[in-house]
Amino acid sequence: MTAIELIEPVEGRVRWMYLDTEGLVTAGVGECLETAAEACAFFGRDVTADYHHVAAMPKGMAASRYWYAGCPTLTDAQIDARRDRSIANAEGDVRKLVPSFPTLTATRQAVLIDMAFNLGLKRLAGFRKTLALLAAGDFAAAANEMLDSAWAREVPKRAKRDSDLMRAG
Repeated sequence: MTAIELIEPVEGRVRWMYLDTEGLVTAGVGECLETAAEACAFFGRDVTADYHHVAAMPKGMAASRYWYAGCPTLTDAQIDARRDRSIANAEGDVRKLVPSFPTLTATRQAVLIDMAFNLGLKRLAGFRKTLALLAAGDFAAAANEMLDSAWAREVPKRAKRDSDLMRAG
């Protein structure tokens, strides 16, 4: 199991900007674009008007409903490059938090990268008990702790899947 196999099916793959479930402007494979300037850098051109257009749309629609004629789009190669960069950044964050990362199975590494991709470094660092249990090699207890979190209540299917994979190794 790889991080891409965990992340992309959940985050989706969208060539244009849309609003995620939290109402945040997003594109590619779950890439949150917090500002118009960030969206311009992401798309490699001025998409300020498009960013504000999408940000003003109602949240909660299917990603396909945010597409409109003339909206900026990404190629598969652009999406892959951005996804791979974000996964590498998430892995770097995990390596900072989990000294034993290199000794973990590929599946457990992928779970932690998925969590870092979804949560970010700061929120993942808040999983103090989980991280301590990982350091102790108690993967079953770490898996249980993952489910005892606000994250698990926000994304219950993803958290259950990741917890099960952490437990199984």
